[in-house]
Amino acid sequence: MPEIVLSMDRTAWDKRQCRINILMVSVTLQGRAIPLFWTVWNQAGNSSFEQWQAILSPVITALRSRSWCQGIPLVVVADREFASPRMAEWLKTTSQVDSVLRLKRSEYLCDQQQTIQLRELLEYFPRRTTRCYRHITVTKASRFPLNVTITWGDAYDEPLIVLTTREDDRSVPRYQQRFWIEPMFKDQKSNGFDLEATKVTDAKRLESLLILSVLAHLFCSCEGVRQETQGTLKKNSRPPPNPSCGTLSRGVESFSTATSTGDTPSISPLFTRAIRFSDVSTSDLKNVRY
Repeated sequence: MPEIVLSMDRTAWDKRQCRINILMVSVTLQGRAIPLFWTVWNQAGNSSFEQWQAILSPVITALRSRSWCQGIPLVVVADREFASPRMAEWLKTTSQVDSVLRLKRSEYLCDQQQTIQLRELLEYFPRRTTRCYRHITVTKASRFPLNVTITWGDAYDEPLIVLTTREDDRSVPRYQQRFWIEPMFKDQKSNGFDLEATKVTDAKRLESLLILSVLAHLFCSCEGVRQETQGTLKKNSRPPPNPSCGTLSRGVESFSTATSTGDTPSISPLFTRAIRFSDVSTSDLKNVRY
């Protein structure tokens, strides 16, 4: 495993005149996102730097404590809401974690010679072009050196601008893994477990409910991955429009079939695979109240 990519994003909806915000960190894996940590609040508006710290710190600490994770670089990818040089500096200086964050057009790029707003820089930026700006600062207030890549491919309506603390040229492929968290959010909402349809609006209760839905997501995804890798898919099954959606739906179907037919022995292996994937020890399970 060359590196571990953590995708951070926020989803929100309104329920009974109450705003529900969920900020989540997931690990990207083979076109999918596996939820690791989250926080819920009932206020409108974007998330704050303090919330980013609160959700990333325990994930980084937990991963670094695992023996299999020793020596593997961690990279955080996030959208424009989180594109703060302050966060990139905090991750790099406190935890030696790199980041790839998408920038807004309103930000400024600064070097020793000039300061220019990205909006002006993009005014004549041609398609099918990629440019890299090394060791510059982003925003007028920051003094932390960063690398910025601007690329505009035929598949995009506008240029993609990312800042990174990495020195290689893989910032764009890394950032593209951020999109893997979006199908996972759909799985948690209208495409799968339909959290939006519940009457739960209290932040703490919803955080607890997410524990069950995330475990179910992991449980079913592990079975879907097993079917993919072992080639046990049905012959007449159509390829899903999205890999994450297909993996989850296949797992849900297997679980539903096992429970409806009373084939309980087949459920245990599914649960075992999910537990192994999540790295939960037997001693941890003994402390769970059923």
